[in-house]
Amino acid sequence: MEAILLEYKEKEHAQFNEHATRLTKKINSFLESWETVNSELKIDIAYPDLVKGIIEVGPALFERLEVDYLKDKDTPLIKHYQEFYYSKINLLTDLCRKITEGTIGMGNYPKELQDVAQWPWEADRLKPHEAWFSSLREHFELVASTKEQQELVDLYLALKNAYNALHEFSDSKGLGLSHDIRGMYNFHHEGLQFRISENFDLLPLHRL
Repeated sequence: MEAILLEYKEKEHAQFNEHATRLTKKINSFLESWETVNSELKIDIAYPDLVKGIIEVGPALFERLEVDYLKDKDTPLIKHYQEFYYSKINLLTDLCRKITEGTIGMGNYPKELQDVAQWPWEADRLKPHEAWFSSLREHFELVASTKEQQELVDLYLALKNAYNALHEFSDSKGLGLSHDIRGMYNFHHEGLQFRISENFDLLPLHRL
């Protein structure tokens, strides 16, 4: 069957674009600082990998860099790195914290967009552009691509509509039906008594 577009999360798409723009500025600012301190150290690491490591590991990444990239270097160079690390640790921690606070993984964004190393890079800087932002729409679309998926959606929507209609009727008549799904197991009003089996399994849709 032809894929059916069920929903386009336009708000989430716009929020992602704004978030990515702010994060890009923080990352590029950090990379400028890194270039200065690494001018003598010359630690050979791709900038996308460096940023990804900061997001996943934090300031401790720089201890790993010492082990991974300086283990075979001369003592003076290692000492220089250690002096840099401890003298700049507050700055680096602050920068790493800002980057970490802006990690895409902390938002409700598609998993495939959480890897910053896969964003547009140019000359060792992040360069997301309007065409890239626009191309991301498909990541914020909910699509049914099989007959079974469409049937599942139809049943879910029917359940959701019936659930909401039940509460709308209850509210309009002042019957006081609980919006907590557990409260629906037992309720009564003016002699009305109704009991759903305690094992009845219904997702708490809460007026979706």
